[in-house]
Amino acid sequence: MVRQSTCTAPITGLKSAQALKVELAARIISALERRGLTVREAQAITGHAAADFSRLRSGDLARFTVERLLGMAERLGEHLSLSLAAEKVRSESAMPRPLASKLRGLRRLCRRFGVLRLGAFGSVLREDFDPSRSDIDLAVEFACSRRYGPADQYFKFKAALEQLLGLEVDLVELRAMPASRLKQSIERNQVSVYEQAA
Repeated sequence: MVRQSTCTAPITGLKSAQALKVELAARIISALERRGLTVREAQAITGHAAADFSRLRSGDLARFTVERLLGMAERLGEHLSLSLAAEKVRSESAMPRPLASKLRGLRRLCRRFGVLRLGAFGSVLREDFDPSRSDIDLAVEFACSRRYGPADQYFKFKAALEQLLGLEVDLVELRAMPASRLKQSIERNQVSVYEQAA
């Protein structure tokens, strides 16, 4: 008996793609359990390493693409069709509107405070960004400053940004963040606002 189902999820950014991967992983695990397969038997059927199935069970999906998960599911008898709905999203290279209008001032502040790189992430990148309800998420990488100590450099830069933009700023210093999925997500998805000339 061939089991067929539809897997639908709007793909808008990292969170939705991750949700789809979680759903596909759950279906693969369900197929293993329904068929009473060990990871070694699943390896023989699919050609994927036993460790891959252990990763799926533990929720470690970083190494898997949606396409790879679909292939694994199909080899286990799960026939899935995937429907994607395209949504209007901001071009990756497009400067967020609240920042584009203040770009000259932002560049001046970045030079003044010894910023190597400044990037925007989070809600400010979405078309439905509402400045009356949201702050601006910015990721910063500082160079050593002769003018400011590390704490002054951070807090004075943050205050100057908030004054320039007229909005609360959530400023994340990437070098100070421990390695984490959040840090990887910010690094991967941020839109460059400023980069110091080499």
